[in-house]
Amino acid sequence: MVRNIVVLGGSSHPQLNATICDHLQIPIGNVLLSKFSVGETRVEIKESVRGKDVYILQSSGGSVNDHLVELLIAISACKTASARKVTAILPLFPYSRQSDIPYNKTGAPLSKASNCYNKPDFPYSFESKPQTPHPDHAPSAGLTNGVNGLHKGLENFQVDDAIVDPHNQQNGRYANYNRGPPKRSDTLDSQISNTSRQHTRSSTMVNGSSHQDAQFQPRPGYKQWVAQAGTLVADLLTCAGADHVMTMDLHDPQYQGFFDIPVDNLYGRPLLKRYIRNEIPNYQQAIIVSPDAGGAKRATAIADGLGMPFALIHKERRPTKITDRQNASMMLVGDVSGRTAILVDDLADTSNTITRAAKLLKNQGATKVYALLTHGVLSGDAIDRINASALDKVVVTNSVPQEEHKKRCPKLEVLEVGHIFAEYFSSLRLRIYPLIKSHSHATMPPSTTPSNPNSKCAPVNSINPQLTSLVPTRFGILIFPAFQALDAFGPLDALNGLSWTHPMTLSILTPVQDSLAPLSTLTSIPTSPGFAQSIVPTHTLEDAPELDVLLVPGGMGLFDGKGEAGRRMAEFIRKIYPSLHSIISVCNGASLLARAGVLAGKSATTNKAFFDDVVASGAEDDKINWVRKARWVEDGKIWTSSGVSAGIDVTLAWMGRVFGEEVADRVAKGMEYTRHEDAGSDPFAEVHGIV
Repeated sequence: MVRNIVVLGGSSHPQLNATICDHLQIPIGNVLLSKFSVGETRVEIKESVRGKDVYILQSSGGSVNDHLVELLIAISACKTASARKVTAILPLFPYSRQSDIPYNKTGAPLSKASNCYNKPDFPYSFESKPQTPHPDHAPSAGLTNGVNGLHKGLENFQVDDAIVDPHNQQNGRYANYNRGPPKRSDTLDSQISNTSRQHTRSSTMVNGSSHQDAQFQPRPGYKQWVAQAGTLVADLLTCAGADHVMTMDLHDPQYQGFFDIPVDNLYGRPLLKRYIRNEIPNYQQAIIVSPDAGGAKRATAIADGLGMPFALIHKERRPTKITDRQNASMMLVGDVSGRTAILVDDLADTSNTITRAAKLLKNQGATKVYALLTHGVLSGDAIDRINASALDKVVVTNSVPQEEHKKRCPKLEVLEVGHIFAEYFSSLRLRIYPLIKSHSHATMPPSTTPSNPNSKCAPVNSINPQLTSLVPTRFGILIFPAFQALDAFGPLDALNGLSWTHPMTLSILTPVQDSLAPLSTLTSIPTSPGFAQSIVPTHTLEDAPELDVLLVPGGMGLFDGKGEAGRRMAEFIRKIYPSLHSIISVCNGASLLARAGVLAGKSATTNKAFFDDVVASGAEDDKINWVRKARWVEDGKIWTSSGVSAGIDVTLAWMGRVFGEEVADRVAKGMEYTRHEDAGSDPFAEVHGIV
């Protein structure tokens, strides 16, 4: 078990917890989650978290309040137990739709109109109490009529508030009046000050029969505010002890501003784009539709990324009450006639919006209607609505549990997001690298520090394996007929040197079905000399094990663009890419990445002799930025390199980034190889005239 990291799973989504930990090969922490008979939540951490980084997974589907309280107690328990850092992982953020925006009963945002009451020189405010002066501002002038005016006003209130009895001789100044106290209009003081005080007096007691207190009239423009649930939840998480928060597709991006701690908002957009590209036939002829104006930006981002048209559904008549929103009429802006319509939204709760939108789209001539949602809460009668609606398919992620929903709804399809969160956890590996580099043995050539004095070739395992369990350990390489020898053996030799100090495994994968026959570098070119090398695969693509890093070499065998082997390898890359820590291509191996669609919107490079051929292998809609002059290009977890020897340099550069430059230098010295550390050093770009 990893020493310095503990992953705790809440009770909201056990399946997602297990998926994430399986991807990372990290066991779920031992925690007791239950309830007392009175209904109170009980959380008990069953293992030590002292000095460790704790990650708590808790979504907010189902019993939102119970899950939130459970998360808060778990965070507090970990901080009390001296955890070094606590990160809350919330795939669906609770109360994310209750943003802190002032509104009035008509649903319009509040604004203070200019009037005589809110001008700077108006003497009264809503709270007429002396304000503490700001250090950079002069004190206020106080009351406009001074302290004497205040005292005089209080005396007049005392007069009016006196309980008067004309038969009681103890009434002092009223004793000479047989019919009670004088009227305000009969006194000189009232005649003088009546005009100046009339705006503060609402009524006057006459003959002691009745009295109504003076009422202060607040400044117009102060209206009711929506309950600040967003700020409250942010404060609760922070006060409980959370040091970091991660979520996915926040309904309202302003939520991140409510926190004083870092908040990572992951996007489900790439997952939805991949589904559209791979699962919807002729997606270029379809149209992306936003079900409301609020999601227009999200939908247009997907439409622009895929080169698809866009339409918008607008609520034509704004409802005046929250309960009337579902009755607002809808209007389509755009043309969907004869097209497949793809509704894109971040969340569906009751599904009223998407089902009404689907009906409208079908009435406007759409042939099919898909709904793609990041969070499928689907509460209440949402499933029944979907089953009875015009929707042909509803695609959601499993950010909240979907097992029961899927049993009841044949239209529902669920996308896995566990690998996305696992990729986020993969970034934690960087925190281990200083520990690796701090071991002096790790920076020395293997032959100088044998673990067995009687064997000069014994491998050195001077690093505690528990320290390396978070770094990539499972490597694979795709080998195909007519692969380029140095594209494969160069990076593999660098990894051989790394394996002396870092436990790791290697799988050699073949695209040939049901066969582990040796694969040769021999090409089918008639003038080929017949001198070649062979390599024996260990797995087919069907039985390939889980991998952290995949190497994709180049070779003449990849120029058969329509071949079955190329198609199968591209499909394999597309399938495993989300769960990979890194993928490294050499030479025209980048063409397989382009065909798999993983280079969409990214920068990459390739062999310069066949540069144009590789560029043509990618779809135009992917908008790949092909760098003409580069030894290698790094974009996220994708590393692409130029031809042959550049594969060794990109492997060492990746090694330096992941394991530390000292480790990469040690491996290069062990190979007696002079590293090219400048990624832009590419003399062959000029040789082949592409720049």
